[in-house]
Amino acid sequence: HAPSLGVATQVAERCRQRVHQLPLPSTGKPISLTLGVSALRRSDLFKDDLVAAQHALYRAQQQGANRVGVAT
Repeated sequence: HAPSLGVATQVAERCRQRVHQLPLPSTGKPISLTLGVSALRRSDLFKDDLVAAQHALYRAQQQGANRVGVAT
């Protein structure tokens, strides 16, 4: 059974934080990571869930780098 949206968001946030702690080898600066998260709904097509996550990613990118966007 799929994790809840809240759990998925927490996992994405932990990944973002860990990646941000890694220095970019060429500059030594932190690596930015922006992610989009969506709930997996059984009644919908998987493609629709991916599109929702993609839209969440785009919204997060518009708000700035290094964040997690959550599909509504």
